[in-house]
Amino acid sequence: MKLSRSRTLSILRVLLLVLLVVQAHTQGGPIIGGFDAGRGGYMSLRDSGSLALLRSSVTSQFPGATFTASGTLTSAYLSTLNYLFVSSATSNNSAITPLSASEQTALRNFVLSGGTALIFVDNDTFDPNAPLANSSLLTPFGLHITGTLGGSQSGTIINSANPIVTGRAGTATGIDTLYPGWLDNLNGSLRIANQNANGAPALSAFLPGALGAGSGGAVFFTDANLALDGTRTTNNTILILNSLALATLDNMVAAPGQCVPFPVRLATPAGPGGVYITLSSGDPSRVSLALSPQNNFVVYIPADATVPDRRTPNALVCGVTFGSAVITAAATGYPSASQTVRVAETLSFFPTSVTVTGTSRQIRLTLSETYPALLGGLTVSLSSDNPAVATVPPTVTIPANATSVSVPVTGVSFGTTIIHVSGAPNATDAAASVTFLSGIGVGN
Repeated sequence: MKLSRSRTLSILRVLLLVLLVVQAHTQGGPIIGGFDAGRGGYMSLRDSGSLALLRSSVTSQFPGATFTASGTLTSAYLSTLNYLFVSSATSNNSAITPLSASEQTALRNFVLSGGTALIFVDNDTFDPNAPLANSSLLTPFGLHITGTLGGSQSGTIINSANPIVTGRAGTATGIDTLYPGWLDNLNGSLRIANQNANGAPALSAFLPGALGAGSGGAVFFTDANLALDGTRTTNNTILILNSLALATLDNMVAAPGQCVPFPVRLATPAGPGGVYITLSSGDPSRVSLALSPQNNFVVYIPADATVPDRRTPNALVCGVTFGSAVITAAATGYPSASQTVRVAETLSFFPTSVTVTGTSRQIRLTLSETYPALLGGLTVSLSSDNPAVATVPPTVTIPANATSVSVPVTGVSFGTTIIHVSGAPNATDAAASVTFLSGIGVGN
């Protein structure tokens, strides 16, 4: 049967259901851009030594990731990216040159075209130009930040039903900041976390599709320090990595017993009558669909919309046992799309960054997993990026029924290295940064 032009276009729309998100980056890995060192200072993701561990965490979660940088946010540069990582701060007491009008337009258009932006603004007193620098990053989206909270501040997650809080990197239970500001105009963005000190928004976001058909995500953090290796906590790392994953569901991970959002959206608005999309699991013994005893879940996207109606329950996929399963999205009479969901545990180091001074030759990191290890324990591989600075044993085992183990790190000479854990078949990788500054014990 020969298809009409309108029918062919409709099929192409549905072909992009979930695959639109999956194909958001190049085959070789996502391209993550931002300011270069000259414009971004210590918040240049490509160039900053203060973000070395974060880069390592990103490449662990996004194999093949490429980091690029530019001194100017032009449309041409942004068109080469899948993700943008930018901040208003270049150091603890200096701000970026505010974005020009053309840069602000290019930034908004980048997100409207499907790109994902992570935007780190800060308090309004760290630099005389801080208010202008902050506003230049927020104005394209109608948000505003104000104020300064002193010292270390903790925040509470108030909306956990979103892929920023619970996603491929795990589940964040809070947010930790240092001399942050707070958002006083959200302009309709999703309020995710509040500062405990004053109850004001500490984190908000526009999820994919919220700004229009085919739009990407924009996540707004109220502190730059929360991203830096020396001050970034496990919760902050999870929030950042999950934010980067907004534009892609590939290698989506859920832990056994954990349910995570499974976003479904159209590349172009649905036609008259809307679209009913049925999600099903190829192996419900490993990955199931929440609220679905029949192992299928129907999502409705209304006419002229790209995302499900808010009255429709969120699609959730739930880990049952270790392994993976293919989730298929189908609409009657149209080609289907599919996405693999992996069921695995999350491994993490504590602390994620440590600096050693004095005469100590050895420190210990704590390696934790989500659930107690099974019979026989969980054995993983350890490595050091720079064995000339510090060494670790080749393997370590979390004992059966335990959730953590102590990892010895032995200093060899002065410098910084990143300790990696990998090789667990049913667990994510993890990393920690260790710096030996001084002390007569090291290198003797």
